[in-house]
Amino acid sequence: MKKKASTLIALALSLHVATSSASDINDRCEQNVENIYPTLPEDSQVFASRHGNRRAQDNIKGSANLTNKTYSHEIKDITVHYPAGSYDPGSMVRLGLPYGGIEFKSKLKQPGRECLILTYELKFDKNFNFVKGGKLPGLYGGTGNTGGKIPNGHDGFSTRYIWKENGVGAIYAYLPTSKTWGTAIGLGSWTFSVGQWHTLEQLVKLNTPGRADGVISIWYDKKLVHSETGLTFRDTKNLTIDGLLFSTFFGGNNASFATPASTNIQFRNFVMSSHRIANTSGQSAGN
Repeated sequence: MKKKASTLIALALSLHVATSSASDINDRCEQNVENIYPTLPEDSQVFASRHGNRRAQDNIKGSANLTNKTYSHEIKDITVHYPAGSYDPGSMVRLGLPYGGIEFKSKLKQPGRECLILTYELKFDKNFNFVKGGKLPGLYGGTGNTGGKIPNGHDGFSTRYIWKENGVGAIYAYLPTSKTWGTAIGLGSWTFSVGQWHTLEQLVKLNTPGRADGVISIWYDKKLVHSETGLTFRDTKNLTIDGLLFSTFFGGNNASFATPASTNIQFRNFVMSSHRIANTSGQSAGN
C-alpha cells in the first residue's frame, strides 16, 4: 500500500513539473521585442476625412463601419459596426448588401519576427447575438491566408480568433495542415460574454522549417485557457510574422450566420510584444 501511495505521489509531482515547464516555455518569446503598437493604415479615409487629405486611398475594407474615438494612429479605442443582416463581406459585396465589419492589415515595420504575443481588449454590445459565429483580429504572415485558401507552407498563415454559438471562443488558424477551412484551436476553452470588457492574448511561435514544433497559447482575461504545441506554420525561414490582421465580421458565408440586429464591438489597446503585457494602455515604443 505504501509503495502504491509513493508511486502516485511521484506521478503527481512529475505531472506538476511537466505542466509548469510547458507554461514557462509558452509564456514568452525567446527573442526580446520592445512593445509594438499596431496602427490604422495612414492613407485610409478614416484619417483622410480628419485631415482633409482627399487623395488618400481607402485601405480599410468596410471603413464606413469604423469609428476611431481618439483619432489616434495607433489602435487605441475604436468601434466596429455590423449592420443588421450582414455576414461574410465577400457575400455582401456580391449581393450588393451593406458590408459588415472591417478588414485591414497593420504590417510590422521590422519584419522577421518568429514569435510574438498579441494582446487587445474588446467589448461586445449588450444586444450582441453570437448567432452561429464570426471572426476577430489575430496575427498573420505572408499573404495572411483566409477564406478557404489553405497555406502551402510558403505563402502565408493567419491566427484570427472566432466566436461560435453562445460566445464559445477559439483561434481560427489557417495552417498548411488545415483542410477545407481554418483549424479551430482551443475551441470551447473560454466563452465570451456581452456588455463587459475582455482581454485576449495569443502567443504565436513559428515552427522550425521541417519540424512540427510551433506553438499557440491563449489567455482569456489574464488566465491561460489553452496551449497547443506541435504546430506547423511554414516550410521556409522566409515566412515570418508580418503583423496584425484586423478582420472581423459575422460568418460563415451564408445568411444563417447573419446578425439579426445592428450591433457593435469596441476594441482598444492593441500591443504586440515578446512578453505578456500587464498594462496595455502604455505609450507607444514605435512599430
